[in-house]
Amino acid sequence: MTLSKQVYLASEAYYNSTGNYVAFSEGNGPGGFIYEWVVLPNGDTWKITGATSNVYLPIAPIIYTKIAFSFLALYNTTYAQNMVVYLEQTLPNPCLTSGYSDGADNNGNWISSVGSDTNSLILDAGLYATQK
Repeated sequence: MTLSKQVYLASEAYYNSTGNYVAFSEGNGPGGFIYEWVVLPNGDTWKITGATSNVYLPIAPIIYTKIAFSFLALYNTTYAQNMVVYLEQTLPNPCLTSGYSDGADNNGNWISSVGSDTNSLILDAGLYATQK
């Protein structure tokens, strides 16, 4: 829980300094599977790599839906609430696409994949939030 809270606080601080939401994870991205890194072993921060390479990708970070909903369930802050509202306004209606899309960036571009992992984690977050 301590590490999760540190990642959450770093994400909120990133937003406060840049005006851009972040909810880093691994998952589908533009052009394939990506890893988003809050901190790498070499000390680099807020980097994105491809699944098969350690080369940093010059793409906008994906706000992963599963992480945004998890932040909301765990911390229920204004930042988390606003980030989820942003995703709900940006992503297609989950009732029309067999579930929530994996995420979107701050430019309004969304990942069209509807992953079972994403939707399972959203359901888990909802269960946690209602039964803490």
